[in-house]
Amino acid sequence: MNIEEITLGQAVPFLEAKREHHLSRLLNTYHRFDVDEADGASIKDEFQSYLWSFSSTDAPYEFLNVCSLVDYDPWFVWPYFHHFWSDFDAIPHREFEKILCTIWGDWSPTFIEDADDRAFYGALPDEVVAYRGQPRGARVGLSWTLDKNIAAGFARGHRGIWYDDPVIITARIKKKNIAGAYVNRGESELVLFNSRCATRRQIEQTPSFKERHGLLDA
Repeated sequence: MNIEEITLGQAVPFLEAKREHHLSRLLNTYHRFDVDEADGASIKDEFQSYLWSFSSTDAPYEFLNVCSLVDYDPWFVWPYFHHFWSDFDAIPHREFEKILCTIWGDWSPTFIEDADDRAFYGALPDEVVAYRGQPRGARVGLSWTLDKNIAAGFARGHRGIWYDDPVIITARIKKKNIAGAYVNRGESELVLFNSRCATRRQIEQTPSFKERHGLLDA
């Protein structure tokens, strides 16, 4: 069936069939005992095709689902965690935190796939000052940044959702507690194994989107 021939009524089952196809091929290759470099590339391609069939807000949940199907094998989870993390939005940080803490002992910087990200991580000192922007009172997540301006932007909101009570949290983070470091979205992002690894926190108020643009009601 050509894509041009698919009607609206056929679209959903067609998409589900494609997803099932990619997931089945991924798992079948993973469970082989003689997986080589070519098989690894095949798994990556199938996983990417599978996840990219979901929205950026649904994809992290599907990532977690696939990881559960391979019993959270760290040699599977860590490389693909680094590969896909920057594609995710509205991430369920608490669920990721549970998994990252469980496989923490198997972590290695060699799992960081992108050379620029790996260099960014390698250049970090033993302890950094990092920032996180979010609405006041929200649960503190795993994602931080070295750039305070980036944190201020996330504090005000993200992807069209604006917060009325934005804050910037400043904290100290030890390099040994950083699970991932990414520069590919220009955010100098750090991802922690556990949100409690961000210590000596200080919270400051920052102007909301409406305040910055004079949109508050008189």
